[in-house]
Amino acid sequence: MSIYRDSKVTIFEEDYELKGSDLMIPTENSQSGDFQSFNETFAGHPAIKAWYGYLHSMAKSELEQIEHAVEIFAAELDFSIREEAERANKKITEKAILSQITQDLDFQEMKVALSACKLNESLLKNLNMALEHKRDALICIGANMRSEANAHSMV
Repeated sequence: MSIYRDSKVTIFEEDYELKGSDLMIPTENSQSGDFQSFNETFAGHPAIKAWYGYLHSMAKSELEQIEHAVEIFAAELDFSIREEAERANKKITEKAILSQITQDLDFQEMKVALSACKLNESLLKNLNMALEHKRDALICIGANMRSEANAHSMV
């Protein structure tokens, strides 16, 4: 059983698969001389990193758009609440306005969507950081394998 599991994110209403195997580092027996899996992983890593970097950028963009939409919607609600209170010749407190905004069902739906976007952006940000660590580990493993190969050839 792998500690890496597959997942999915939805960005701009499009589903994208996140493969846990993209985080795995091959464990090769360096003495066997079989470096094929390591080489394939090392060669494919830039493309994987670029893909997840792209997804992270898209998730960030969607998050910013939804944050902006929530802000505008809240301002429009605020304005209409104040206008309605003024027409009714009633005084209304900031706390009451905020309460009415947060009780609005459309506003609540937007906040749920915003929360989902924040989760996706955070997940992809952390995934990209993990891929940077993987790159560093691959570089170290490659250097160790070369060092071991050189030591064996000198014997």
